Amino acid sequence: MIGNAIRQKFPDSRGTEVAISLLERLQEALRHCGDYQSLSQEILTGTDIDSGLTEGNSDSLLGRHGGCNVIPSSGEDGQCCDLVLALARGKGKGEQSFKNVLRKLREHLIHCKGTQVAVLLSDRWAPEEFEESRMDIEGHVRQGMIFIPVLVTETSLTIFST
Repeated sequence: MIGNAIRQKFPDSRGTEVAISLLERLQEALRHCGDYQSLSQEILTGTDIDSGLTEGNSDSLLGRHGGCNVIPSSGEDGQCCDLVLALARGKGKGEQSFKNVLRKLREHLIHCKGTQVAVLLSDRWAPEEFEESRMDIEGHVRQGMIFIPVLVTETSLTIFST
């Protein structure tokens, strides 16, 4: 189901299969972990927090993607990968808040111009907070990047339109 939605939205994009593979793996991992908080902690625990880099290997929750940048990280510049996964949880001013994660994603996309796929996982959608980032993200999409915002509810992932 996730694969069909992505193929319809990005039929000829070079990062389509990578995005599908990542989201299918995340869907499976979410079911295994039981909730989004546990899933995001599991992902962040497997991340080099200083660089925000997760090595892509078959044992990783993120699967085999040749590496994946993960947000949030400590903000130090690390190796740029074709794929970035941004994990937003809750509202407020915390490191994983929707607004802060979007800001860090924008910073990442400026630093890592070759990013092919950006996936935003969030347990809430805040259109008023997204507006601050909309034009920047749309600019990257016009340059060929795939941006996939995903709402996490209990044990399922839903791709939504911005």
